[in-house]
Formats: sequence, C-alpha cells, structure tokens
Amino acid sequence: MEFVCKKVDEDYQSNKKSYANSGINEAAWKIYENTSDKEALALALGWMHDVVDTDDEYNHADTYAALLYALKRYDEAETAAKQAIELAKRSGENYDQTKTLLGKIYTER
Repeated sequence: MEFVCKKVDEDYQSNKKSYANSGINEAAWKIYENTSDKEALALALGWMHDVVDTDDEYNHADTYAALLYALKRYDEAETAAKQAIELAKRSGENYDQTKTLLGKIYTER
C-alpha cells in the first residue's frame, strides 16, 4: 500500500486540479481504514489538508480528523472532529461516526 500511496501522491502533487475532492477523500479514507503506516497516513493527511482548506463538507472534515487521530495528533484531531460535527449539524447529516471518533480521542490521550 505504501508504494501505491507514494505513486498517487506524486501524481496528485503534479496534477492537483485534476483531482475531485470526493475522490481524494475516498482514497484517504481507504488508507485510514487499511494501514497503520505513518508515511501513508501522513501522505493522505496532506491530501485532505488541501481538501478541507477549500471545501466545507462533513465527510471530508471527518476523514481529516480520523487521519489526525491515526497519527496520534490528538489535539488537532479533536479540533477537526468538532469542526466536522458542526458541518454535519449545519447540513443535517448524521455524525455518529465522528462522535465515536471523539470518544477514541479522549480515551487515547
């Protein structure tokens, strides 16, 4: 997976405008779910940082928070998770997954 992540990152860095935010989010979420490799998680976090800077969607903010959590950056993960919940409340989306993530963050500290 790490090799694939590096190749995707190389392409992403040179063609950012051709990537849809939803596709980046999906790839980053798959990384979060399928590896604990810090380098792969950090690459995905970089992608999602670009996404959340330009897009206020709950799913994107939730993925960003999850990646921060996976990298043990708990203070940042808490802030991002709370922001994701606020976005979900504004759009009427279910945010149970993010509440669960917040519980994990509080436990891991």
